[in-house]
Amino acid sequence: SSYAENYEVSSDKSKKDYYVSKISENARYMDNLIVKTLELSKAESSFVISNESVKVESVVEEVLEQLNNLVQEKKLKINKKNLNGKSIKTDKVCFKSSLVALLENSIKYAPAETEIVISSDDTNILSISNKFEGEIEDTENLKKAFVRGNKARGDMEGSGLGLSIADNNLSKLGFNLLIDTSDKTFTVTIKN
Repeated sequence: SSYAENYEVSSDKSKKDYYVSKISENARYMDNLIVKTLELSKAESSFVISNESVKVESVVEEVLEQLNNLVQEKKLKINKKNLNGKSIKTDKVCFKSSLVALLENSIKYAPAETEIVISSDDTNILSISNKFEGEIEDTENLKKAFVRGNKARGDMEGSGLGLSIADNNLSKLGFNLLIDTSDKTFTVTIKN
């Protein structure tokens, strides 16, 4: 990379520090891309799915605990509604992997100091909503691998794999993933 080449020829410490930070940033991005690509490959392959009773709220809590640092960094408020007692028959590991992808996406693209609403009702297993900036024109394509929302994503880092992984996993579990972007609110809904 040009950062590595510039690092080698530079004698200015501040420039060298800058190049090191950019090299590290690119390495993290590539690492994340590899991990997400492997997750997508796994989601698209056949694997044995268990069918156990899973409490939706407990899986949400596990995922939120896992992603807590990201939530804190952006000073986001998590608002959980009507999750008490909701259970589904599904593969917990696969369902949790889907929620990680969906909540990571929500956290990443929610403006700082805003709210993410995680809710359930009689017709939906789970909905996750957050405000967003910019525009998203084609929500169905967001489920395809390596596709990112155009103007809504700006220069935000991302692989374009999160929603694809979630959609593939949820489809294998017999669920549908719906996306709505009305009123500058990005909502993903998991339905039976």
